[in-house]
Amino acid sequence: MYLLTNLEQERAMRIAKDQCLGITQRGNDLKSQPIEGPPLNFSEVTSTFCPTRRRLYISRVLGVPSKTSKSMALGSMEHASASIVFKKVKSAQSCGGEMNHVAEELEAIASCDESATAALWSDNNLDNIEKYCSDAEISYQDTLPEYLAVVKEFLLLEANRLRQKYPLTNTAPAILAIEEYIDGYGLGVNRGKIDCLLRLSDGSIMICDMKRKSWGDNHDGKIQIAGYALAMEKEYHIPVSVGCLVFSSTLPNSGKEPEREIFAINDNYRGEFISMRDKAIQIASGRHLPPIPNNAEWKCKGCDARESCSTIK
Repeated sequence: MYLLTNLEQERAMRIAKDQCLGITQRGNDLKSQPIEGPPLNFSEVTSTFCPTRRRLYISRVLGVPSKTSKSMALGSMEHASASIVFKKVKSAQSCGGEMNHVAEELEAIASCDESATAALWSDNNLDNIEKYCSDAEISYQDTLPEYLAVVKEFLLLEANRLRQKYPLTNTAPAILAIEEYIDGYGLGVNRGKIDCLLRLSDGSIMICDMKRKSWGDNHDGKIQIAGYALAMEKEYHIPVSVGCLVFSSTLPNSGKEPEREIFAINDNYRGEFISMRDKAIQIASGRHLPPIPNNAEWKCKGCDARESCSTIK
């Protein structure tokens, strides 16, 4: 899933090489300071599911928490599955192990509910399922098998891909970190979790982020990765110029590569992250109440705060 094909890796390295010369807004050299206000999560800064950001005001100022949806819980299971897979790949890479052995381990985990559940609990990855069941007032025990089936399918698909694409660990990009927290406090943001950090064969660093579906130009996802890049550069003083969005909804197409979008983390995305951060802090501080969105019926219909939204003055 996160392991690029040879052609993708070559393209990513070209992007990194071209962009390293043109970027002026590196995280370790930012002149602008965050405005005063509560530190937000990276996703709170970049999400425009609510076009005017009114949902952020409701959550942060009025204290109305977001509910975990079925789709969010499913996304958590896919992230958890990827964590199981690629932590094992990372371990194999560090000791020169074979991908065939990793594939066998994944198949063993997927062989029964008990082993899959144990693997998920090892990283506390079932918390979102419990919260979803609580928010939706449905049975956790009745719901869990549905999500375990998703996990097991994911593990088997990735085991098959590892055997076919990467028989030797040294043919794949090096995994530096999986589900790794990054300190965003220097940017005025809470710490965030990077799904996958890769080192390409020329030494370039790539940030990968998993999303369930591709939406339009995936602008929000690209700005979120730009925020991670700024935080990494600020903390580690290394350039991060290329990002990759991986869309998990394409995984069930067995035998095909998952859809991946590789892009340059350019100054435009970096500048937008800074601008969106400052606007989000203003909203979360209660200084500005955004208006009710216009022409966003399908988004409002799926919002868990739609009932209280219209009553706020």
